Amino acid sequence: MVADNGYAYSTPNQRQYACTDLLERAKGYGIEGHGLDGTDPELCLEVVGRAVQRARDGAGPQLVVGRLLRLCGHGEHDDGRYVDEKLRSSSRGRDCLVVMEEKMKTRGRGRDWEKWKEEAQQEVEEVVAEVSAEPVPDPFEESWRATVTEGATEALPEE
Repeated sequence: MVADNGYAYSTPNQRQYACTDLLERAKGYGIEGHGLDGTDPELCLEVVGRAVQRARDGAGPQLVVGRLLRLCGHGEHDDGRYVDEKLRSSSRGRDCLVVMEEKMKTRGRGRDWEKWKEEAQQEVEEVVAEVSAEPVPDPFEESWRATVTEGATEALPEE
């Protein structure tokens, strides 16, 4: 799975690699590739499901490239000003959750959507509270160390 948001941090794709579409990389690796509108949740389920089934059926690895935008900056310090406003206001800049909410309401399932949102929000809040209550790990108490073995770095348990 590749979420192609058109940028690596703030550098546009056309300044990063020679191919015009990340989907072309599948050919370079000799595998099947599937592109999709990453803002369409139903299409994502369909295409990813099909790719998973192809892999399970023995067709080998599959590459799925979803085209979408990161709807906020790369980090707290990043306001995302480098994203072209035309791109931001295009269909690629849609919020997939808003798209799905509109579809659910159109189908008369708005209450189901609201219930799902409430349940998801509650689940996130419970997990955040649980993790926030855990003690902060002390790096001096951990029993691992980094070692270099034949040019590779890996974490090994201390003996």
